[in-house]
Amino acid sequence: MQGILFGAIVGIASVFLALTIAIIAGKAWREIRDRRHRARRKVLEPIVLAYAHGSEASILPALGGGVAPSDRPVLEKILLDHAQRVSGIERARLAKVLDELGFVDVYRRGLHAAGWWTRAESAENLGLSGAVRVAPDLLAALEDDASEVRLRAARALGAIGADAAVAPLLRALSEPNRWSTIRIADILAGMGPRIVGELVAAYPTLNRPGRLATLDIVGRLRPLETAGWLVERTRDPEPDVRAIRAPRFAARSPIPHGRSGRWRRSRSARSETLRRSRTCARRCATANGGCARTPRTRSSRRADPASTRSSGCSTTPTCTQGIRPA
Repeated sequence: MQGILFGAIVGIASVFLALTIAIIAGKAWREIRDRRHRARRKVLEPIVLAYAHGSEASILPALGGGVAPSDRPVLEKILLDHAQRVSGIERARLAKVLDELGFVDVYRRGLHAAGWWTRAESAENLGLSGAVRVAPDLLAALEDDASEVRLRAARALGAIGADAAVAPLLRALSEPNRWSTIRIADILAGMGPRIVGELVAAYPTLNRPGRLATLDIVGRLRPLETAGWLVERTRDPEPDVRAIRAPRFAARSPIPHGRSGRWRRSRSARSETLRRSRTCARRCATANGGCARTPRTRSSRRADPASTRSSGCSTTPTCTQGIRPA
């Protein structure tokens, strides 16, 4: 009996010792790997940035004709990090490097991986790569069972600006049970005013959530050519459509809510006059022989005009009654 108990104790201790050694060894290996990656990044990052801002046709000559397998993760991390920070020609050149070194093909294969997290990451990286040729793969990913994969694929399509992505994304606006309508609207708005024509054309075919989202997108983009179309929406039988249209259309007008700049200036002038009148009254109250009466507002003077006439206190901003000269 004692032998069995002793064996069990030794076995449990051995398991814990093995786990401890494995954890320590794994952490030491990761530290060594990360240290090496940091060292290689200091060498490779200037080469990548020089290519992004340069005019060379290929980055391979600067990398010595090829990339070592151990340097591929470092180079991939550099390219993806800077692809998110830059735009224009620099981003296009970084996307070209991702395609030239075969990373885009790796991401395309990742869209068919068993794990949904791998598919989602691959879709996001394809968006950063900017490769228009992967649009059919991303369109197929819009039908993925995992919602995160669908959303990242939609965001990737919006990032690469594929015209073929507009119609599927418009259909997604009418499926709020499978998509986040707000996020799809953000993606479509990020594609710019060039999609406004398709939004207006697809509007009658959308359901209620899709129509509301379409009005929101048009309001964000603010194209002047849709002003007449938005005015027509005021006659829509759906009250929510009329309500969401009003502030979007008002945002295009230089006169908010129908009030002119003259009205705002006159209101500001009246407020300034009243403030100066009250200041004058306080100064009169503290001066010798001054009047301690506080000026009334216009509404109170209309209610009791005799009280103002009989008080003998000036309510004008130029009141100097009883104030000693400085």
